[in-house]
Amino acid sequence: MSELLNINKKISYAKTKIKFLERKLSKYKKEETTEKRKARAHLLITKGVLLEMLGLENEDNEVILGFLSTFPKSNNEKEYFKSIGKEIFKNYKK
Repeated sequence: MSELLNINKKISYAKTKIKFLERKLSKYKKEETTEKRKARAHLLITKGVLLEMLGLENEDNEVILGFLSTFPKSNNEKEYFKSIGKEIFKNYKK
């Protein structure tokens, strides 16, 4: 009888530990999801500010999407536009 009681205690302890670890895992997953959401929100806000800097925040979404779909694929063209962007940032901060 004592051995059975001892086994039941161990089972109860194991179940409690499992529940604790499941809650801890759930908490970590929730924190990770929150961090990903915050990072995505920051990224989207940053991109929105770029549109605002150029006065395009009220432009029709289809127009913006259509224009951006022609974005260059080559690194040389990207570097050219990057230099233009750097100049805009420099002038915007003045």
